[in-house]
Amino acid sequence: MRNSDEQSRGLRECGEAISFSLARRWLRPLRVLAMPLLTALVPAPGGVAAQGRTVAGVVLEAGSLQPLVGAQIRVAGSDSSVFTNASGRFVLRNLSGDRVTLLARMIGYRTAEVTVQVGTQDVRLHLEATAITLDEVIVTGTAAGEQKRALGNAVAKIAASTLTELAPVQNVGNLLNGRAPGVVLQAAQGTAGGGERILIRGRGSMAFVGTPLIYVDGVRVNNEFFSGVFTPEANAPMELSRLNDIDPGDIESIEVIKGAAAATLYGTEASAGVIQIITKKGRAGRAALNIDVRQGVNHLDTHDALGLRWGRDAQGNVFQFDPIDVLKQETGTNYFRNGHIQGYGASVSGGSESMQYYISGDLDKEEGIIPSNTDRRFRGRANLTMQPRKDLTINASFGLTEAKTTTYHYLYFYSGRYALPGLLDTPALGFLGLPPNVQNETQDLSQKVNHGTTSVQINHQPKSWFTHRLSLGFDRTDVVNQWLIPYVSDQNAVHFSPTERLGQIDITGNETSYSSVDYGATVQAHLSRSISSSSSAGFQYYRRLTNVQALAGQQFPTPGVASLAGITGPRQASASTIENTTVGLYLQQQFALNDRLFLTAAIRGDDNSAFGSQFDIVTYPKVSASWVIGEEPFWKVRWVNALRFRAAFGESGQQPDAFAAIRTYRPISGWKDLPAGSPNFIGNPELGPERSQELEVGFDAGLFNDRVGIEFTGYYKKTKDAIVARQVAPSAGFPSSQFVNAGEIENKGIEMLVTGRLLETRNVDLELSFNLSYNKNKVLSIALPGVDGIPVGWIPNWHIPGYPVGSFFGRKIVNAEVGSTGALQNVLCDDGNGGGVDCESAPDVYLGANLPHTEGSVQAALTLFDRFRVGALVDFKIGRKYLGADKILQCLFFANHEINFHPEKYSAEDRALCEGYPGVRFWDGPVIIGGSFAKLREVSLNYNLPDRLARAIGSDRTSLTVAARNVHTWFNRTPFHGADPEVFTNINFGSSNHDQAVVPLPLQLMVTLNVRF
Repeated sequence: MRNSDEQSRGLRECGEAISFSLARRWLRPLRVLAMPLLTALVPAPGGVAAQGRTVAGVVLEAGSLQPLVGAQIRVAGSDSSVFTNASGRFVLRNLSGDRVTLLARMIGYRTAEVTVQVGTQDVRLHLEATAITLDEVIVTGTAAGEQKRALGNAVAKIAASTLTELAPVQNVGNLLNGRAPGVVLQAAQGTAGGGERILIRGRGSMAFVGTPLIYVDGVRVNNEFFSGVFTPEANAPMELSRLNDIDPGDIESIEVIKGAAAATLYGTEASAGVIQIITKKGRAGRAALNIDVRQGVNHLDTHDALGLRWGRDAQGNVFQFDPIDVLKQETGTNYFRNGHIQGYGASVSGGSESMQYYISGDLDKEEGIIPSNTDRRFRGRANLTMQPRKDLTINASFGLTEAKTTTYHYLYFYSGRYALPGLLDTPALGFLGLPPNVQNETQDLSQKVNHGTTSVQINHQPKSWFTHRLSLGFDRTDVVNQWLIPYVSDQNAVHFSPTERLGQIDITGNETSYSSVDYGATVQAHLSRSISSSSSAGFQYYRRLTNVQALAGQQFPTPGVASLAGITGPRQASASTIENTTVGLYLQQQFALNDRLFLTAAIRGDDNSAFGSQFDIVTYPKVSASWVIGEEPFWKVRWVNALRFRAAFGESGQQPDAFAAIRTYRPISGWKDLPAGSPNFIGNPELGPERSQELEVGFDAGLFNDRVGIEFTGYYKKTKDAIVARQVAPSAGFPSSQFVNAGEIENKGIEMLVTGRLLETRNVDLELSFNLSYNKNKVLSIALPGVDGIPVGWIPNWHIPGYPVGSFFGRKIVNAEVGSTGALQNVLCDDGNGGGVDCESAPDVYLGANLPHTEGSVQAALTLFDRFRVGALVDFKIGRKYLGADKILQCLFFANHEINFHPEKYSAEDRALCEGYPGVRFWDGPVIIGGSFAKLREVSLNYNLPDRLARAIGSDRTSLTVAARNVHTWFNRTPFHGADPEVFTNINFGSSNHDQAVVPLPLQLMVTLNVRF
């Protein structure tokens, strides 16, 4: 043991020597820049080190080594206590005696104790997280919030402030992915500025995407996950998520409210779940300055992304070529690049007992792997907490994002993925459409964003038994999307027609604002020594207003003119306004027995402007129970130190679209060109919201003295009155369909999270977590006479009772043979009864679901010598199918795949598709591809400089992190596998998720330097 300690000490001393040298060289400039600001912001410490009767130090989370803010440090046997500041530091003054015993406490952590000499200035206290945390307060919609022990439903909580310092986290999606059971994220494209779409506990609607509501500090904000430049060829905007407007570095924690029972208090629109984002607040004490510097690169294995294309020369000889090599040789330009990532952030926090502040600013510049793709984003935040009286707290918050994202035309990746050998000797250089270098020079697609969120929350507790809260919020997003083709130069004119060469411009402005008013009150009473009561009531008002203006024009008169005002050709303009308002009330009653058994009942009533005129107010009930059985006197199981059972039933809803219930007419020119109207949409005055009912049961357990924690939940969710479209009889005079409440959808599944501290010694600490969720989704019924299913999208997706929402249907080949001549024969398709039949007469059968049924992750963290922390995250998704559009285009439409020239290397089933065998259509079985995968999502190494070295540069704490993201993907690499099984194109959940020309997620390498003063 002595030798081991000496080796450990030697390694630490060696590391410190190296660290000290690096610190002096690289970090001293930061100190020089930061000290003038600190001098202005930070009050003088008053000679702490010289007082002699003080003890000072820092409180860290065991394992992650992150500073713990707000931990209480108390001197045993006295009333002397303080709380740690934003850097996790504390100072105890005016102590008596030579030695004192310190007790460190914080909710969610085990108490730590240490005895030190008075005058010690470098005490390090490590608090270990408990396996399950029952006493922390969860944001639930009520005035006072609720302790986790009282909730009957599962709420996933993510410690964002810790994760952002240990992993390459660039957006909120990175924080959610793989860390909350039951939360499925799908990446849209591997582009700078791209986002993810979020689905919680399966899909519960046939008409709506199912995006959860997003709240920031209690205020509803814009939750669009697709917002970008629309191009006709793509038939969809580029997927740019509004979640990217929130700086992960400003987030303290995230709470994911997953079930209808949990979302009852949020009412209509909450059936898809609620995500609460809680940002950082200031702490009383001296100002603390935090500086981040980030540098990195986006990298892609380009040749694997595009692949080889095949063709025949004039003599009929088979050849292959690489589009990337052709572009480089002919033009000297690169198809892809290593994109530079850089970020610079700073925050300052502190304050007095009556006022605390947190102010931050962050600038990110990211280059994507495609040369035209860049994302520049500034995000700032100011949070102020005021306590003019002990019973009154006012929280004011302001967040601002200004961003510009330049993206790429849909055909950029398309042109290389489906390059044609017959075009090699043309100006197109083999590319399908414009060569990539020409696209970069002639296509300007961009989005500018100004996104601001303002909130004020007033918490007042005039009596010990009465608490009420008023929240006012306003969230506004101004988005300008532009697609510009300027006057084309002579060099590139060969690729355009004379009219197209003159250029065009399309500008779409979208202004979306959310106004919210939320008032809640809670009355608490002790009915007896063992029974307590908590009664809550609340009122909410939400208003969403969207203004859209679209302007377009063609033909610029000369090079250099690129504004709408300079257009000489046709122009178009349009504008629209959409308003939606919700008013809701709720009542909740909770009884607690001995603070261990909790029974809760609630009801909410909502009215929404999108409801039909003949639809009444909708009500949503909720009941739940929670029993902390592990604290009962009779509980004697030693190895189970904490145990709670919980159950909940509740309802929530999803409102119709804004004009779905209203009869509308479109303007036309009437007799003698007078204004007139023509029937457009028939509407439905009886249309109401979709209603989700959900029952969930589960337990939370802490085992083996809190070394292992288990959270398990089973749920059953049914959506009634699902909105579907039915055809309108021509005699009605309206040409389109009508929305009606006529469907039922079922989701049932399980969620599990297991965390454990597997190894804990003086120099080594190993933590491991595993989460798993399974969801079975099914359409139960569609109550439309004569309708067996509803088609959706342009490929074979259907909503059919007995199958998942939006499933793939088509003909499935069950037999195919290659004859002696090499030709296909005996090709049979599934007859729907387990047998085979000629494919031309075969029925469509179920081919798979477009969402995974199982997802999860494994996360490990290893801490060495109290300085190094190595982390890794692997996540996986199982059961998803997607449409292999690459397969269709390469082998069937463009015939530039190897199978078209060497069919003997491929299966008879693939040949049947690619050769256009009679009865085998391009959306049938061979083109539906398995999309299951596992991905090494994150790998990171974090190093904390020793305290004495950090202090040598004037820092409280300095750390360096080297990390990688999207490191490796494991999946079924078939001959027609897509570029990345995770990404998709086409933003509509109801239609096919397919791989047509998707840009894969790049490998990201990042180095982050964090310095706290």
